[in-house]
Amino acid sequence: MKKSFFVCVAALLFVNWTDRGIAQQLITSEVSRRPKVSSDLWEKIQNNGVVAVTVGLNVPWQPEGKLNKESILTQRQAIGSAQQQLLSELTGTSYKLRFQQKTVPYLSLEVGHDALAVLERSALVNRVTEIRRGRPS
Repeated sequence: MKKSFFVCVAALLFVNWTDRGIAQQLITSEVSRRPKVSSDLWEKIQNNGVVAVTVGLNVPWQPEGKLNKESILTQRQAIGSAQQQLLSELTGTSYKLRFQQKTVPYLSLEVGHDALAVLERSALVNRVTEIRRGRPS
C-alpha cells in the first residue's frame, strides 16, 4: 500500500514537473520567434527615414527596492555594460542616443533603417518600441 501510494505521488509530481517544463519551453520558443520590431515600426521607418524608439535589453532586472546596495551596484553595472555593448554594435549605423537609463535595462534612441536592422538581430535586445509623442491637451 505504501509503495503504490509513493509511486502514484511520484508519477503525479513527474507529470506536473514535465508539463511545467514543456510549458516553459513553449513560452520561451514563442518569445524567441516573436519579432523584436513590429511591422508598423518597419513601415514607419520606411516612410520617415528615422524613428524614436525605446530599446529593452536582455538583462536580468529587479526593482532596486528589493535589492541590497551590493546587488543594486551589480545590477547597474550589468545594465551599463549591456548598453555599451549594444552601442558598440550600432557603430557605423545611423542612430542617436537620446537617453540612457541607469537603473532599468532600456535605451532611448533615434534610429535609421540600418540601426533598426541591427537592433532586430542583436541578442542584447528583447524588444524595440516606438516612442509616441503625445499631443498637448
